[in-house]
Amino acid sequence: MLIGVFALDADAQECFDMSLVSSAATTVSADDAFSMMLKKRKKKRRKSKRRGKGRGSDVTMMAGGGLYLGLPMGEFGKSTKMGMGLNLDADYFVMPELALGVSTGLHSFKYKTDFADDGSFRMIPFMLKGSYYFMEDQIRPYVGLGLGLNFDQSKFEYTMPHYFINPVTSQMDTVMLKTKVVDKTTDFGLTPMAGVVIGVSDNLNLHFNAKYEMFFMKNEIEDKSETQGAIGLNLGLLFSF
Repeated sequence: MLIGVFALDADAQECFDMSLVSSAATTVSADDAFSMMLKKRKKKRRKSKRRGKGRGSDVTMMAGGGLYLGLPMGEFGKSTKMGMGLNLDADYFVMPELALGVSTGLHSFKYKTDFADDGSFRMIPFMLKGSYYFMEDQIRPYVGLGLGLNFDQSKFEYTMPHYFINPVTSQMDTVMLKTKVVDKTTDFGLTPMAGVVIGVSDNLNLHFNAKYEMFFMKNEIEDKSETQGAIGLNLGLLFSF
């Protein structure tokens, strides 16, 4: 009888000990699962924060180039046709939303036939610029202002009548002569602009902007400064570093 009671007590004790071990194991595994869940949530929050910061916060410099289309305005538009050319840009971000940089290129405009028989006006701008970006995301609109110099070359030819006394007939005679003119000047330029940078990949961006190019040229005949202008449309690619 006593032996049976002791045997039952031993079995009960063993079952009780096993239940404690099982309970402890269950408790530890639940704690581990809870801690793993917290870690996963923290990782997700970090990733979302990184995405919230946007591509712009990691970019320190952008550089590239593109195509230029120029629409001459005012007095400049009276003598020249629509222009074409190339642009080169480089920007360094001193702050995530503020960039300082340089811009240059080659812009060429053909003269109209009523102004000259043939010829072109070529302009190489060299601008120091500042740009403010409104967003730090994949799509980044901005406004900016450029200040600098325009290195201009005006080349054209025209035909004018030349009057002389004919030695054979001793009468006034006329001959049409072609005259070629090449003029180089350096003028001050001011260029407000607005555009957008669209991220295509980690290091490649599509760039579009519109700017009003003002250049102040001296009229040698009237001895005064004249403001010429053109609306420039630019489409190209920028590489992020």
